[in-house]
Amino acid sequence: MPTVPEAIPQPDAILRYGNGAVFLHWLTAALVVAQVIVGFTFSWLPRGPAQAEWFTWHKTLGATILLLALVRLAWRLGHKPPPFPDTLSRFERVAATWTHRVFYALLILLPLTGLLTISGGADRATTGLVGGLRLPLVPGVSDDAARRRRRRTSSWSSLRSLSSSCTSPARSNTSSSTPAAPPGACRPSARATARLQRQ
Repeated sequence: MPTVPEAIPQPDAILRYGNGAVFLHWLTAALVVAQVIVGFTFSWLPRGPAQAEWFTWHKTLGATILLLALVRLAWRLGHKPPPFPDTLSRFERVAATWTHRVFYALLILLPLTGLLTISGGADRATTGLVGGLRLPLVPGVSDDAARRRRRRTSSWSSLRSLSSSCTSPARSNTSSSTPAAPPGACRPSARATARLQRQ
């Protein structure tokens, strides 16, 4: 595969990707957007059945995106993409080519890092997905690596909880013996404080 595809003159109707590639592209884009929404939603929820249900959807979407990325890659290797129009400069062609490759790498590597994270310390060989499906986990993943990954996620969640508990200006509570916070200050919620103390 050349680093910079050549640009060639095109007819009045610019050559485009086939319908299969277009379908795979927009399906992947929709799943990625859904994955971001689901990921942020379950990370904000407290531990419990609701968070577990959202996390199951998060895993299911991640596995689907990984599978779809591999299908896209196979489709790309079997179907030559349209050439760049000759109106594009070399810089634009380099940027377009490597942006495409980076996105392919992210679509494959990010789901794999998630799979590695849930594989560490797992007490079974598979993890549950939506619809009763089972996804094989990666054997031999260090428990310490999984803990470090979860600790970073927990710390980020704690900081977000702490920031969300801030009010500006802070309102005084005359019925409490605790001195009111000065304007512009914030007081962490009980849940945020407990999270920080556990780390």
